[in-house]
Amino acid sequence: MLKEFDKRKKRNLRRVVLIFVFGIVLSARCWVGIVNCLNTTVYAFSYKYGFISRAFMGTVLRVFNLVLNIFAPYDLLTYEGIVFFSKLLNTIFIAMLMVLFYMCLNAVEERMEVPMLAVMFVFSIFAFPEYLTEQNFGRSDICMAMVTLLGCYLLIKEKWEYLIIPLSAIAVCIHQGYVLMFFNVLLVILWCKIFDNEGGKRKKYITIFGASFLVASVLFLYLNFFSHQNGKEIYDEIYNIASSLAHDGVVHTNLILHEILGESPFVNEWPEHVHNFQELPVFLVLMSPYLVIAFRFFRNTIREAKGAYKLKYLAVAVGAATILPDLIVKIDYGRWMFSIIFYYFVTILVLLARRDPIIVRNFQIETDRMKQRPAFFMALLIYPVLFTPLTDVYICELTNNITNYLIWRLGGGV
Repeated sequence: MLKEFDKRKKRNLRRVVLIFVFGIVLSARCWVGIVNCLNTTVYAFSYKYGFISRAFMGTVLRVFNLVLNIFAPYDLLTYEGIVFFSKLLNTIFIAMLMVLFYMCLNAVEERMEVPMLAVMFVFSIFAFPEYLTEQNFGRSDICMAMVTLLGCYLLIKEKWEYLIIPLSAIAVCIHQGYVLMFFNVLLVILWCKIFDNEGGKRKKYITIFGASFLVASVLFLYLNFFSHQNGKEIYDEIYNIASSLAHDGVVHTNLILHEILGESPFVNEWPEHVHNFQELPVFLVLMSPYLVIAFRFFRNTIREAKGAYKLKYLAVAVGAATILPDLIVKIDYGRWMFSIIFYYFVTILVLLARRDPIIVRNFQIETDRMKQRPAFFMALLIYPVLFTPLTDVYICELTNNITNYLIWRLGGGV
């Protein structure tokens, strides 16, 4: 029995290596190695100025720089240093994805390994290149995703799960947008664990869920509305530091005005809002094959659940709705779309790894249905390449080009 288990582990390790090679080859086309002015400006913030918004990453960079200088005279507080740090973050992110895949393959029922592997390949198409583009290389989003993956490890292994509470706090300090973008993954899995357990274990998960939600909510409100009191006093110094960190001296002024002075960029970004509203329907139409499968999967899952358990699976189905406020009041639809994709893929992988009976059964039904149409199934595996990489303000190059073409045609272009 032990020999068979070891054989399974080795087989899954080879599969993860295959996904890694596939992802690296696919994402190499997106590599530019440039950290833009928005992502260098973030590193000008630090807790030297008090408990201010978006200061966590700048503080970590400075601490890491002090430690690094003990062993080698290398200054991270330069543009080249930020590029190096961004490469390190991407390496860790990809490694953490591979660990999640390996954990899930080993935890899932053996008959579900191949269908799960297909899900991992599709998710890799989106995830590998996401933080390699000029818009997202060096962006703090990657750290929020990594904190979420770490929380998933704890929930799969059911060890040290109380660490999710401080991890949630750290993630909000990285960027308060975590509450809307990635926090839903951990909250929904915790919600499922509340339903799946009784007695002391249920109380434990209620405590983790409630404490994490409370801590994240308090930090979210503080950093959004109450952390700007000394903004005018520190504005010039932060601006000068941001200029010194940028490769061309350009500073993302709107970011400083928003995070340090609390000024809303909504009015200045209105043209981008309009484009986002036009681009989203194009993206949804192009993604319709996946949306139909997802709708059928969640409809059947909720129908199968009995009584109060319907609330469990309803939460899984609509958990990504936390991004709706961002879709309404902010731009960066490429980032929002990736956070939605991240939510569904990671949440389903974890629930499959935990062998949730209704999720497993309906997932098997969908995969069996697709096996009956192998050409369609293969197309679904390859199709996402057209959409990647998801970018920043615009969702991706394909949807941006289609949207611009449609606007041009409707405007009377020939």
